[in-house]
Amino acid sequence: MVIKTENGIVRKFDKKTFNKIVDTHPEFFDEVIQSPEALYYMYGKNFGSEAGQDTYCLLYAYFIKQRNPGAEKSEQRTRLTDIYLNINSIFGYLSYGGTYFGHQESRLPAESEYSIYVSSDQDNLTGQYDISKQKKLYMQSLRQRIADEVTADNSLTHQEK
Repeated sequence: MVIKTENGIVRKFDKKTFNKIVDTHPEFFDEVIQSPEALYYMYGKNFGSEAGQDTYCLLYAYFIKQRNPGAEKSEQRTRLTDIYLNINSIFGYLSYGGTYFGHQESRLPAESEYSIYVSSDQDNLTGQYDISKQKKLYMQSLRQRIADEVTADNSLTHQEK
């Protein structure tokens, strides 16, 4: 079994390993989906390390993606993953990198799938919700944070700032 995410991460699982994961992790098939972090902390401990959590999130994304089919969801998936990756890159740059941001990059497809799932569930219950004001406020806040971090960083040259 080969699993590939929208951000280009590819993992291969042999049939025996993949079937064991399916058999021992029914949470991927629950009717109500929880966030990838919540499920990992409840059921993913046998995956072990940070890299194990990356794998758990990859599997989460794979199985939840099956519940979010269609061209519209595919477009949302690509857009959300790009947005999340860009935000992760910004914060990684502001923090001078680190393994945290690399692990986050591996986990973001799971976040995208969960966002699509939650959005679809809410649309079915309440209809459309205008987030333009929240989006504008978030963008202003993000730009201000970037400006503050860059201004305070004395190690950057004027051109880099």
